[in-house]
Amino acid sequence: MSIRVAAFAPALLFASTVLVATPVLAVEPMVGAELTWTHIRVAGETFNPLGARARLALGLTADWEIGVVGGSGIEDDSEVAVSTALGEFYAGYVRYSASIDDDARLVLTAGYGETTLDVTSALPGFPGEQTYSGLVYGLSLQERLSRHRNWIGSLDFERWYDDEGLTITTVSYGFRYAF
Repeated sequence: MSIRVAAFAPALLFASTVLVATPVLAVEPMVGAELTWTHIRVAGETFNPLGARARLALGLTADWEIGVVGGSGIEDDSEVAVSTALGEFYAGYVRYSASIDDDARLVLTAGYGETTLDVTSALPGFPGEQTYSGLVYGLSLQERLSRHRNWIGSLDFERWYDDEGLTITTVSYGFRYAF
C-alpha cells in the first residue's frame, strides 16, 4: 500500500495546530482492528462489500487523537451482472471526543482518505478499477471495557467523499488496545 504524504497534509496540519495549542499532553499510543460494512453507490447500482482494517493512533490528550487507518475488502458484492470489489483503503485523521460517562465517549472524526474500487461487468460502460480520494468524516461511540481497561470497543460510522461525487458509507465494529 503506497501512502502519499501530500494526501494527509490537511489532517497533519490540523493535528500540529492542536499539538501546539494544547498545553498538557497525555500521550496514549493505540492499535486496533475492525470489521467494516461498506455501502457504495456507483455505476447506478448499490453495493455492500465487507472489509477489514487496522488502526494506528496516538491519543494526544483525553479529548484529541491523530492516526491512520488502512485496510482492504474481504468479500465482494454483486448485483445483476455487476461486481464490486473494495480494494485497499486508508486515511489520515484527527478525532475529538467528548465523555458520555466514565467509560463511554462520543467521537467526531475528520480526515483525508483514499480507496480503490473495482467495478466489473460483461456489460459495457462500467469503470473497472478506479482510485478515489477525498474528505472523510465520521461519528463514533467508544467504550473502555470495564474488566480490561486498556481495551476499547468502538462502533464507527464514516462517510468518504471524493471530488467527483462518489460517496462511500462505512459502519465498523472493532477493538483497540491503548498502551
